[in-house]
Amino acid sequence: MKKKDIIEGKIIKTEFPNKGTFICEDQKVTVKGVIDGQTIKGQVTKKRKSGCVVRLLDVLEKSPLEDAKPVCPHFGICGGCFYQTVSYENQLKIKEGMVRDLLKDYVNDDIWEEIKGSPKVHGYRNKMEFSFGDEVKDGPLALGMHKKNTFHDIVNITDCQIVDNDYNLIVKCALNIAQQMELPFYHKMRHEGYFRHLVVRYFGKYCNDIAGRSRSYQTSRYIIRITIEWKDHWDSSYNKRQPCRCGTGRQNRYFIWTGLFL
Repeated sequence: MKKKDIIEGKIIKTEFPNKGTFICEDQKVTVKGVIDGQTIKGQVTKKRKSGCVVRLLDVLEKSPLEDAKPVCPHFGICGGCFYQTVSYENQLKIKEGMVRDLLKDYVNDDIWEEIKGSPKVHGYRNKMEFSFGDEVKDGPLALGMHKKNTFHDIVNITDCQIVDNDYNLIVKCALNIAQQMELPFYHKMRHEGYFRHLVVRYFGKYCNDIAGRSRSYQTSRYIIRITIEWKDHWDSSYNKRQPCRCGTGRQNRYFIWTGLFL
């Protein structure tokens, strides 16, 4: 077995953070983004004395733990929510196994308490960070999550299932506004452009305000923040603005707009 070889194997164990292992030619093989029991095909990317690292190419056979249908239309393309093909009960079993393995030297079976499940399986996130970019190179402006197994491409999010639907509406509105401004997104490799992130945070009836004081709200609220890269000066007309070229330090990063929505 050497670098760039295509190999197959059945995952015999998964470890935090989401790394699976199997044995091939008497060597330990590690691969990211797999579930215990899956049979996979991968390409060797690193060869070491202790084993090798494989990049996942395809899942040849599903795991017995995969007993659910994905509810999100972005599943498979979006880089988030990896376990949607696994029922919540089996997800808790996977999590318990990982946590027990991490704490095996510190917590014995006598004091271990089982993993507690959440009452909300969907719509449970109260904060999300979305990225500006494009779905394909030099394509139209997009706003959402990174595509699976890529650092650059962005998936337009329209119906994310782990947040309230208000988040999807806010993402759509923010994208429309950014498109109307006709400004490019920030290119991480070239250090050019403007729009970087959209951060949305949800507060329920009871929460702490920005200053840390305890406040009681009669309605739910959202704090929305758009982050851009900004140069020292630019033309007053949106259409005449030129992409900035600046460092990656936070001194060049500004919050173009922050709002509190009822």
